[in-house]
Formats: sequence, C-alpha cells, structure tokens
Amino acid sequence: MIGAQYNSANNGVNALTAGCMKLFLENFRNVQFSIVDFAKNNHSKNIKIDMVNHTVPLKALKLRFTTSFLKNNIFSVLLFAMLWNFFNRIGIPLKFLLRNSILKEVIESDLCISISGGDSFSDIYGMHRFYCVTLPLLLPLLCDKKLVLMPQTYGPFNRRMAKLLSKYILSRSKLVYARDYTSLEELKKHLNKKKLPENFRFCYDVAFAINSEKPLHYKNLNIFSRKGRSEVFVGLNISGLLYRGGYTKNNMFGLKSSYQEIIDGCINTLLAKPECNILLIPHVFGDSNHFESDVSACRKVFAEYSPKANNRIQIVQGHFDAFEIKYIIGQCDFFIGSRMHACIAALSQGIPAVGIAYSKKFIGLYETLSCEDLVTNAYAKDVDSIIGTVNNAYNNLEVHAEQLKSNIIKIPAIHKELFKYY
Repeated sequence: MIGAQYNSANNGVNALTAGCMKLFLENFRNVQFSIVDFAKNNHSKNIKIDMVNHTVPLKALKLRFTTSFLKNNIFSVLLFAMLWNFFNRIGIPLKFLLRNSILKEVIESDLCISISGGDSFSDIYGMHRFYCVTLPLLLPLLCDKKLVLMPQTYGPFNRRMAKLLSKYILSRSKLVYARDYTSLEELKKHLNKKKLPENFRFCYDVAFAINSEKPLHYKNLNIFSRKGRSEVFVGLNISGLLYRGGYTKNNMFGLKSSYQEIIDGCINTLLAKPECNILLIPHVFGDSNHFESDVSACRKVFAEYSPKANNRIQIVQGHFDAFEIKYIIGQCDFFIGSRMHACIAALSQGIPAVGIAYSKKFIGLYETLSCEDLVTNAYAKDVDSIIGTVNNAYNNLEVHAEQLKSNIIKIPAIHKELFKYY
C-alpha cells in the first residue's frame, strides 16, 4: 500500500486504509500487507479490521535531501529502481540493490495499490502534496510491478508538471478506479480520449465498507437517550481546515460566504427548531497545534453557543478511530458535514447527510448515490442558499432516508467487482 496511512489524525485517511484492507481480506486468502510512506523511521502499525488485529510494517521514505540520502530518500530509491529495471531486462539482476528495504518491499510484492488520501491525486492542495503522492507511485512502474489506483477522485491538474506526471502514471497503471463518474469524465479530458480504456472503471469509495464499532471509553453516549419521540439529533461536523481559511489562511478554496458564517447559520437554523439537538462531531483529531484539527474548531463553536443553547448543543469529547466515530455518527438522525468521509460515515448507515462542499469531490460522490440534492457547493453558493439546502433536506428526512437505503444496498456487489480484473 503506497502512501497509505493509519493512526492518522485524519479519520478519513484511516477509513480509506481500513476499507482497502477489509476488501482485500474478504476476497483473498493469506493476504499480507505493508505500507510504503513518508515517515521518520521504519515501524509497524497495528490495524484492527473487524475486531482482528493486523501488524503492518511501514517502510519509511523521505522526500528531502538528508545525510541518509542513499538509504531512503525518494530520489535515491527511484534511481535504484531505474538501475534494477535496466539491468534486470538485460539479464543482470543487481541483487545488492535489494539491501534497500523499500525497493525490496516493492519488488517482492504481488501487487501495489494506492488511494492517494482519496483526493490528493491532484495539485489542488499544492505541488508538495502532489509530489508526495505521485513520486512513490513511480517505484512499482519502474520495477515492472502491477499498480492499481484504488477508488479516488482525480484532478484538477492545473500545473504543467502535474499534468505530465499524472498522465505518465495513469497510462501505465494496471487498473484505475474512480469513486465518481465526474472523475472519469475529468480523466477522459485530461488524457485527451474520446473513450477511456477498459482498465479505467468506477467503484464506490472503499470507506463505505468499514463497520462501526461502539466506543468502550465514551461515557457520554447517553446524550442520545430520547426524551421524547419528537426529538431529532443532528450531527454537525466542522472542518478545522475550512474554519482557518485553508492552508493559506485566506479562503484558500474560494468559498462564497465565510465558513464561520455558514456554521453560524446552520446552528441558528437548527436551534430555531425546538425538537433539534446538535452534536458537534470532529472527524480530524489533534490538539490546537494541529492545523487541520476539527477539535479546536468544534470547541470554539461550542464555547460560543453552549451558554445560550439550553443544553441542546453538545460536543464529542476524546479521541476516536474511524470505526468508533462512525458509530457515534450513526446515532444521529440527520447530519451536516464538511469532511467528506464524515458524510460517508452517515450516508453508509442510511442517515441523510448534507455535504457542505469545498471541492467537486462531494457532488461526484453524492451523484453515485442519487442524492446530489444533499450537496451544497460553498464555493458557488452563499450562506442563504446553503441554509436553504439544509432546511429542505431536514424537512424531507424520511424521503431521503428511504432513497439512501435503496441505493447503499448495491455497494457491496460493486466493491466485489474490484477484484475481478486482477
């Protein structure tokens, strides 16, 4: 698994790794996993899938030039891969190159997969992130190994280098899966094809596959105990990244209204409904020093509204993995989120979830479930329009819930097709 992460502060990334592993374990016997990713040193990750622990070795890459350049810098490993490939083709395998643990891991694997954080096979987050995602993908290609790009969003590719490198990888991968049809159209234009090759296919996001797990250490789940049948519990996920204005801290994603204004509008609208109780749910954890943390944003909002909400607004306290936070989200009747995998945690359990979108990935994914009217594009719509979408979804909860249930039932069969073409 190239570029996979686990025990990340971002539960969306964790859910993707867990989803990949779960689907492989369901379809193959004796699967052994390893991770090649950027890290400080080699170590092992303990990943629990369906209550079974899997110890997965992580081989650490480095992107910058360091004193250990010849050992694990991405550029040195790419050079070793080119040398291996050249001499191997003329019948002179340079076995001493296998002393490099990363090259050895790639060469001895049966299959290399990548999911690129779900949406990072693009330069939307800047070229540094793009290089971190794409440069390691050259390793299996240079070593003549099978590379499968697991279901993800592709593009946009705005910079020349991003266009060139992405085309090279896409055209040489064994299988390319997109998690939405919009991405397939994007790839068609990007590759200048009237029709995509057969190895370009649609498949649902693998995070739909993970199960929920009741947290053992969370004592405050009694907030969901119904005081009356008329009460509605609304989960609200606040993105710390958007709350801070993106990585530039200056409305990086071009939202039409300020994100703080959108969140205020959602909360005031919900509190105006006497039956509503709100639970603030982070999906990216971490302390105040973690730039993307949803926790600090949720705490700030909670501190502002708690004194005047008459105990109708609560906050998830503590740290939870992707399975546990999915369980908590699953206790809600309605959900609003700006983290797409927080929304997936709701949608996959049949809970209507309004996605406050900052990129095209939301609408593409929602279209695959025929519930695109639950998406509101914050980069195209102002706060009043967004609140209108929230109100409309809330007023039609039962209709949306029924539609979701009829659509998510087909996901496991599509996931199984992932493995027909290996």
